[in-house]
Amino acid sequence: MEATLLITGLGGFIGSHLARGLLDEGFRVVGVDNFDPFYDRSLKQDTLADLSACGVECHDLDVRDMPSFCALIEKTCPIGIMHMAGRPGISSSIDDPAGSIGMNLDALWSILEAARITGVHSLCIASSSSVYGRGTSHMQSEDDAPACPLCPYAAAKRGGEDLCHAWAAAFGLRIAILRYFTVYGPRQRPDMAIGRFMRMIDAGQEVTIYGDGTSHRDYTFAADTVAGTLAARQYLEGTEAGFFRRWNIGSGAPVMLGDLVEAIAEVVGRRPILEYQPSRDCDAVFTWADLERAGGELGYAPAICLEDGLRQQWEWLRGTGSVQRCGATNSGTLGSVSAD
Repeated sequence: MEATLLITGLGGFIGSHLARGLLDEGFRVVGVDNFDPFYDRSLKQDTLADLSACGVECHDLDVRDMPSFCALIEKTCPIGIMHMAGRPGISSSIDDPAGSIGMNLDALWSILEAARITGVHSLCIASSSSVYGRGTSHMQSEDDAPACPLCPYAAAKRGGEDLCHAWAAAFGLRIAILRYFTVYGPRQRPDMAIGRFMRMIDAGQEVTIYGDGTSHRDYTFAADTVAGTLAARQYLEGTEAGFFRRWNIGSGAPVMLGDLVEAIAEVVGRRPILEYQPSRDCDAVFTWADLERAGGELGYAPAICLEDGLRQQWEWLRGTGSVQRCGATNSGTLGSVSAD
């Protein structure tokens, strides 16, 4: 009989890619999603319809409903939980801090407690490069001293890591923390900068950049993110009770903001119209994943360069009609790229 893994946030960007990766490895996949109104429910429903056709089972459930979540665990008997759910976004957490804390920190506490109660001892937890704060032009290592968070989202992610450490130490859970660095690719969340600005440049709309365009981000293609997550899950199988470890999952090759705009314009085939505004305190200056630990322990080696990844994302946007469906509004900026 196939072993089962449970994914939270199944209909989301990373969760849906991860589901396909687990199917390819021969697992039965069960997932939950609460269809948070952060973005259009129909986008998730299209994704989930494709997954359902592949045999993935999805439940409309909020993990903060612990009795229902525990009941699902007991019914489906997963060998591990892959927690990808949450309220993403740096700017959105400033607009709605209570929502960000509730959907990130409270939800994680519920999952840890449900795992303890039901005896599921293996968990992979999505964290974020935002825990590193503003950053500097140096690689960011998992052993760096905790940074001061710049927004409620970053604070929730950092606090969530501490919760996981406590539950691993106190209750014998085995936990892998994946610090994702700005993930992009097909099915990227519509609020994130790369897809949004592909649509805006294609529509001839003005793109606002906060800062002078010299900030850097470590962009990670979705398939590389999944590969690192699968490797971490496999690593957990050989660990003992109380294991806790953080791994950066990035490209290890930060890209300057101005260069990213040029690369997007090249793929779309139109020149961007840019407007510059002063930088904002909530924006990281530099994200750069130190991959020594992930490479040495997980065998993680990102394989997709930025140009190839952007091309795949643009082909997906055009092929699915998402250029029109998601719109091209300037609801955010390239200066505030979501770092999760």
